Amino acid sequence: MTIRVNIPPKRKTNPGQIVETKFLYKILPHLPHPPEELLQQNLATDKPNHIPQIPHFDGFKREDGQTVSPEIKAWLCPDNLDKWVQENIGPTNRGLMYRKVMIEKDKTFYPPHIDVNRKFVILYNLVDSGGEFCFWKEKNQPVTRSMLTRAMCFDYSQMDLLEKFVPPVRTWYLTNVQVLHSVENLKAVRENIQFNCEPWDPLVVEHLQPI
Repeated sequence: MTIRVNIPPKRKTNPGQIVETKFLYKILPHLPHPPEELLQQNLATDKPNHIPQIPHFDGFKREDGQTVSPEIKAWLCPDNLDKWVQENIGPTNRGLMYRKVMIEKDKTFYPPHIDVNRKFVILYNLVDSGGEFCFWKEKNQPVTRSMLTRAMCFDYSQMDLLEKFVPPVRTWYLTNVQVLHSVENLKAVRENIQFNCEPWDPLVVEHLQPI
């Protein structure tokens, strides 16, 4: 059953507000695939944008001895792909992003963090980069965290694994990014397109089920 939620599109949530959900992620194989000709164009556009390029971070404590995370590069997608996603996947898409996690031999993880400017994200991986998407709970901290709290955890011994899954390739999936999450054991550069979902987005309401 499709749940339709009619809430004014300009409504915004308080950055400190927590939106807990029954499910932390959902794979959405029923959603349509973007046309191949749109994906084959240059996705790293030079459109003016304010998407942050995320540098590497140092000081992680892990069993495998890796201490430095890879850089993350991001661009706004071409207008024609952005329009297709708005019309076919998510009307709350306000800026489709193309993102690459630039792994190296000794930097094969996307570190545990919560997103500081969004609560839910829908992604579409373009290549098979391997790895596992992991959700964590930091000891003595809540599962679902406010954007206003500390965004990263550097010490893996201070976290408990909640859930993990293998991110699909060429299939949309939806995640709650208010919960500490990482991608572990990447085998190649990770490339995807993604956009923010609002708590009232029908995709979030139906598939993650806010509590």
